[in-house]
Amino acid sequence: MPWRQTCAEAVLALATVVLLCDCARSQSERGFQPDPSPAPTAAESAIPPMVAPAAPSIAEEAWRDYRDPGVEFFCQPPGPDYWTIDYRCRAFCSSYTTYEFGTPPETNPGWAPLSRLNFSLNSCWHGLQIAHETPTWAFQLEWLMAGQYIQGDFEDYDWRNPNNDFTDLGFARERWTEGQMLDLGFKRQLFDRPLGLPVEVWPMIGFRWQRLDVVAYDAEQVKFKNQWLDPPLTVSGDVIDFNQQYYIGYAGAQLRGRLETKMLPPLIWTLQGDWGWTEAYDIDHHLLREGDMYTMNRTHGDCWHAAVSVEALVTNRFSFGVQADHLQINTTGSHHWLNDPLQIDETWNNGVSVSSQQNWITAFLRVRI
Repeated sequence: MPWRQTCAEAVLALATVVLLCDCARSQSERGFQPDPSPAPTAAESAIPPMVAPAAPSIAEEAWRDYRDPGVEFFCQPPGPDYWTIDYRCRAFCSSYTTYEFGTPPETNPGWAPLSRLNFSLNSCWHGLQIAHETPTWAFQLEWLMAGQYIQGDFEDYDWRNPNNDFTDLGFARERWTEGQMLDLGFKRQLFDRPLGLPVEVWPMIGFRWQRLDVVAYDAEQVKFKNQWLDPPLTVSGDVIDFNQQYYIGYAGAQLRGRLETKMLPPLIWTLQGDWGWTEAYDIDHHLLREGDMYTMNRTHGDCWHAAVSVEALVTNRFSFGVQADHLQINTTGSHHWLNDPLQIDETWNNGVSVSSQQNWITAFLRVRI
């Protein structure tokens, strides 16, 4: 019968499928090897599985070894040996340079002074200081130049006879044609905390040089031949071209200390005193005199100088500070009067002196490298 044949074929097909599944299961059981390690405990099961770290991104790779050099420079202290560079601004007050002389030898009787010329130095200066510091010695080089303007007047006094009061007096305005100052110093530590005091003692030697070129202009004569003039006699334009130079070799010492408080940054204070041998030379060209008149003074003497400074440490590298100085110069020597068109060439030393009083305050910004 056809249906019998169909049933027989279906049964045969089902038997074939069952046989194949049984063979596959038997093969799987023969190939399975159980793990001999014990089953994980509950605590071990709570630990999350390890995940392999991801490769760094391009940005992470680029910044991995980066350090900000600016931050490092600000924060990192310099070594025991370092350089400092200052920008310095200086203001002079109550400062002048002056020269005077008495009568020439042929005057009988002679007297002194015959003439005194006083030049104001009240002005602003700026420049640099470079120094090298070590724990036991240091040196510095300071150079400054003057601005153009001078506060204060040129004063010209004359004595026509040997009395106690000047007979002639004139004033003029001033300006710089050139102003330079140089200070080169070397110091070495001698004592650290002597007698238990919180100070250091540093003997020092050095050299100072000053060049002061001044033009006096727009003059007015207020007293002439012992008579006060009303109104004064005025002269417009330049009247005197003056060049003064000082050469000073000095020796002295510094006291240095440090002050630290909770309210302020660390402060470094310095007291300095020194004395110096001084050579001076000046030349004065009177522009309105008959002929071509020059007066020149060569003098020598000494000077003394005192200073106090306070420096505030903002970071290990940067600081700012202020310094106050007083310098007093006194010299004597010879006076040379030269006027070729009038055939005048004389030299004498009666009452000849050149002096200067200088007071200044200096503000500075300092970087240590």
